[in-house]
Amino acid sequence: MIRTLAALLLCFVGSGFAQGVFEDLVPKSAIKFSPLHLINFYPTAQVAYEHQLYKSLTAQLDAGYVLPLGERSQRFTNKRGFKSKLEFRYYLDAAERHINYVSVEPYYYRINFDRWAVGAPECIDASCQSQFVRKYNFKMLYREHGFSAKFGGLIYLRGAFLFDYNVGVTLRMVDYDSSLPELFPPARQSWIFEPNEEDRQAAAPHLGIRFVYRIK
Repeated sequence: MIRTLAALLLCFVGSGFAQGVFEDLVPKSAIKFSPLHLINFYPTAQVAYEHQLYKSLTAQLDAGYVLPLGERSQRFTNKRGFKSKLEFRYYLDAAERHINYVSVEPYYYRINFDRWAVGAPECIDASCQSQFVRKYNFKMLYREHGFSAKFGGLIYLRGAFLFDYNVGVTLRMVDYDSSLPELFPPARQSWIFEPNEEDRQAAAPHLGIRFVYRIK
């Protein structure tokens, strides 16, 4: 009888401790920065804000401004636009300084950039002994939307500073368009790391990391 009461007491104390740890580790309010977005082909200064809705449930608004970085060719210049995401996150089990979660995240990208193209040779004189070529600039439109399903965790580093990581899968709907006249066919990729400009729907792996400052 005494052993039974002791076991129940230990279970009660343990569950209370675990619940207390869980509630302490779920952020009520936090701001985040994503370093990986700076090295994306369309780089952004990406900042997120997470807010607790109810116990284990939080919502995260994520927005980034496109920066004109890494412009290696005249096919992708003057990049501009934004990336936006809205994540709903449900926290699971917790340890002393670590808590896991699952989440779903719809997103939308709206990005424009400029492209230069060279036209066919044209003649100056009637006999076409002297020729010239025109250089044209036109605007490209890149739109993408979809959603991601993710599993991740928050690791408490020191004080109010945390590390947020996640992996998962993303369903992408990609659309490219341009003001390029019909006489200029779409150019092929000039190097291996340029994006595929075909309109498509595809699944892709997801990896995300963020540095976090917990406000409360």
